[in-house]
Amino acid sequence: MRIAVFVEDAAHASFLVELVSRLATEEDVAVDIELRNALGGSGAVLTSLRKYVRDLSRGRERFAELLVVAIDGNCKGTQAVRKIILDITRREGFGGQVACAVPNPHVEVWYLADGQAVNRAIDADGPQPSLPERKCEKDRYKRLLREAFLEGGIDPPAGGSEYGQDIARAIDLDRACRNDSDLNRFVDEVRAILRAYG
Repeated sequence: MRIAVFVEDAAHASFLVELVSRLATEEDVAVDIELRNALGGSGAVLTSLRKYVRDLSRGRERFAELLVVAIDGNCKGTQAVRKIILDITRREGFGGQVACAVPNPHVEVWYLADGQAVNRAIDADGPQPSLPERKCEKDRYKRLLREAFLEGGIDPPAGGSEYGQDIARAIDLDRACRNDSDLNRFVDEVRAILRAYG
């Protein structure tokens, strides 16, 4: 199964590519994951997605059975962001499946959703800062992620996103999904698509 992943930045790419790979392994589905973009924020994601589905309809791209499209909710609401993504794929007549990854407000919330994933990823002991009530304050969750690493004795040069793969491998998905309904929706969506394909 070919999967094309469209993400805003390195924090999305590091975490989501590994998470999707993990889910495919759990569902016993062989996948070929292609990262389409990882720079430029939501505008670049949407531009890249539009170009991909247009080029696909003109025979200029290889078909991916699943598109994973990740855009932070930025407190606009998950449904509003999902609608934008799905409207693009419908308008261009994409014939495959689409899974929308919309962490709200930012992807760092998913890094922290388990409560101990950072500690497990870096083999540290002690408390990880708990995820506070959601607020739309810019960079709040980036600071919390960095604090979690500092508590574990590591000062991450990129704020922690460089450990995204490790966290995606270490995260207790049941716990994380109970703590974050947007992550739960994404995981359920990807699992259902993989099961239907396998």
